Amino acid sequence: MKIGFDFDAVLVQSDLVLCDILSQTLNRLVLPEEICLYDIQKGFPELTDKDFINVVDSLVNMDNTFKIPPYPGALDFLRWYGKSNFIYIITNRTDLDPVRVYLESNLDKKTFEKVIILFAKEKGPMARKVGLKYFIEDRFQNVISLANHGVIPIIFKQNWNKNRISTKSNLFDLCVFVDSWEDIYSFVGCEFFGY
Repeated sequence: MKIGFDFDAVLVQSDLVLCDILSQTLNRLVLPEEICLYDIQKGFPELTDKDFINVVDSLVNMDNTFKIPPYPGALDFLRWYGKSNFIYIITNRTDLDPVRVYLESNLDKKTFEKVIILFAKEKGPMARKVGLKYFIEDRFQNVISLANHGVIPIIFKQNWNKNRISTKSNLFDLCVFVDSWEDIYSFVGCEFFGY
């Protein structure tokens, strides 16, 4: 079972550090529940174009990447999964060094040696190219891209992707929805044992 992983908002809780950066930029307290759109500039229209670029650049820099806590169970899952699989992480971050250093610092050497970090704005073609069957993602546009390229999206539920897919849609039937890494363990166990 080949699974791919997004980094931000799937392996790590990027929204927590994003809230700190937004709070400093907007001079007010920003809470995680306020981030209801993936496009933060639409969610916070008071951000200028320059502010938006600065916020995103700040979030993905080395120092702030290291401030982002992993989701409970995410790195343990990678350690378990990496015992018998390569770990494909596909991110839309253009600078892969912070992701690489973060994972190298938080995973044991044997697990990290199995990690392959790739950049892609549209994740479906890349996920298909490396032969993934499933991909854990939070961004709705990437869910569509994955499905269009024959990769089954596992949607890690976030404020910005809830209720984006109608229950009447064919896409809804194709996707797997999870709330936590515990759900991912359960899903993988069911798939592995054929339940």
